[in-house]
Amino acid sequence: MPKVIVAIAPPGVGKTMLLKHLCIELRWCYFPLKEYQSASWLVGALADEICGYSYRTIQENYGEIIGALRHRPRGIVCDEAHRVARYLSRYEVLRDISDEAGVPLVLSGTEDLARAVHALPPLESRVAGWTTIALCNLTDAKLFAEQLCEIAIAEDLLKTVLEVTSGSARGIVIALNRLESLARRRGKTRLRLADIPERFSFTYTTRNRRHAIAPDTGASESAASALRVVS
Repeated sequence: MPKVIVAIAPPGVGKTMLLKHLCIELRWCYFPLKEYQSASWLVGALADEICGYSYRTIQENYGEIIGALRHRPRGIVCDEAHRVARYLSRYEVLRDISDEAGVPLVLSGTEDLARAVHALPPLESRVAGWTTIALCNLTDAKLFAEQLCEIAIAEDLLKTVLEVTSGSARGIVIALNRLESLARRRGKTRLRLADIPERFSFTYTTRNRRHAIAPDTGASESAASALRVVS
């Protein structure tokens, strides 16, 4: 039986950035939910995302989605699901698609989503796992650096990135982009903390603090591995 995973994340973790990155890595479908979507609109938009086209009726789009997912299985990640928590019963079509196509479904959002799922026994009974997307730790920061950067980032510098971004996946990606730009300007293939100018801004709002304190790397499940249970 296909899995339904509910992923809960507090505000500020960088959930959307992380989910998009994982969907690219796993070649899954990323789809944000919106409060104004009807079931028909949702299935049509899913058909556009998964098949590259859509039809006029929900029945035609539903059939095309099932066929495409059976031909090329890929999980569906529905982000911002807490926005539709009050109307989650409208979106049981997502569970039906997951069941019929045999692909995993991830619903991601804040604690409002958890309460809504608990209030829908038919959906809750399909949930194979609950996970919390935590703030990133040093292992996650290294993984981001390896996958996103063409230069080497020393561990002392990654610890500083973690400190100034508070472990936010979004902040880490922004900081790595800025560090890579700095390395290009200076013709470097590797950066250490000592290479960083005193007033260098890692993000758009946070200034560099030269003496980093590494966060606890074992306090909670790491963000980068949070969804690997479904792959």
